[in-house]
Amino acid sequence: MTLDEAIQKAKSFENWSAKTETKEQETESTANVRNRYLAELEQAEEQNKFLWNLLVPTNRTLNDDEQKHKELLSRVLKDRYCYYKRAITFIETFKQFIEDCDKFYINGSLLEDVIQHYVSDLDILKKRYNSSCIKLPKIAGLMANSIVRFKPIVLKNSKENLSKKEKSINESFAIYHGLCICSDFSKGVELETFLKSTDFNSWFDDMLYLLRNRNYTSESLIVIFKTLCQNYFKLADVEIDP
Repeated sequence: MTLDEAIQKAKSFENWSAKTETKEQETESTANVRNRYLAELEQAEEQNKFLWNLLVPTNRTLNDDEQKHKELLSRVLKDRYCYYKRAITFIETFKQFIEDCDKFYINGSLLEDVIQHYVSDLDILKKRYNSSCIKLPKIAGLMANSIVRFKPIVLKNSKENLSKKEKSINESFAIYHGLCICSDFSKGVELETFLKSTDFNSWFDDMLYLLRNRNYTSESLIVIFKTLCQNYFKLADVEIDP
């Protein structure tokens, strides 16, 4: 494969969200969705290594044209890896959160919409603040906004009645998913402490009411998670590559 062919293949990665899915894929089980993303992530990582080997010669400095190619690959491949990383985190959190997996499942097509919207918002924030890294509260807020927008957790049987709690399944999950992200560096210890605190129930009810009944933006959700981290998730105040 020539350098130009490698570049074109990398550019084609940007079209991953445009692929069509069959009806069977749209209704596949959570386990199948997870396995598919894991397999594609492993394949993408192998492809990334191959492309970087083409672009980074060990015996000479990159010329201007190759440097531009490298920057292009960096953006495209990083977005693709970010996509899969968020998808896997979503699915693993779903397994922890959902008590009745026989009643609800993740719609793979809607999950792609969630992550695509998140990546788009993330790119806007990076350009606005001129930063390639981001703190966990921002990931939590952007993902929460995207989850509530597209509601990827759906009922298996559309004719089945839902309880009041179940009607808010996507909003509740968006909150819990955000908390899991904020507690990532503490391996869940800080999350467990917050869930047991006297502040949790009232905070959760207020947050759920906001997501279901009021107007908000992704940046307002970021501020909420950031404020929460200052009190309960001290280890989240670190910039990472999302």
